[in-house]
This record gives sequence, C-alpha cells and structure tokens, in this order.
Amino acid sequence: MRNTAAKKEMAIAHAAAGATKTGAARSAGCSRRTLYRWLDADLDFLMEFHAAWTAGAQRRSYLCWLNHPFRGLRPPTGKGTRSRPRFSR
Repeated sequence: MRNTAAKKEMAIAHAAAGATKTGAARSAGCSRRTLYRWLDADLDFLMEFHAAWTAGAQRRSYLCWLNHPFRGLRPPTGKGTRSRPRFSR
C-alpha cells in the first residue's frame, strides 16, 4: 500500500526549500508526471504546493544563479573566435 499523504508532504517540504518540481517529485519518491496528477486531482494539495512553491522561488533563483556556468563573468563582447563569444573577467 502506498503512503501518498507522506509523499505529498515531502514534496511540499522540498518545494518550500527551493527544489524544482522534478526535484520535489524525486525527493518524494515519485515521478514528475505523478506530481502533476496529484496537482490536477487534489485542490487542497494544489494550494499547499503553490504556497510552498512561491516561498521557495527566491532560493530556486539563487541556486540557478549559483550553478550557472558564466557566473561572475561579464556578458560576451562579441569579439570571440569563430562563433564562440569571448567572456572576460
């Protein structure tokens, strides 16, 4: 027997911590498609997950910035070799 209530709570907790929807689903032990099914079927879960998703938006934005490959570099100058722009410090 599956314990979906515990899985839903875990997904909500990870969404509030800044996880993506895929990450929240993985942490709950289900697929992203199952998470979307839960969101479509259960209005209470949708409201709770949306509140958690909104609360974790700033953390997700920070993690995206932190893991970006060009973090700390200026925008390309357009003077690269061939089709690759040059990034400078």
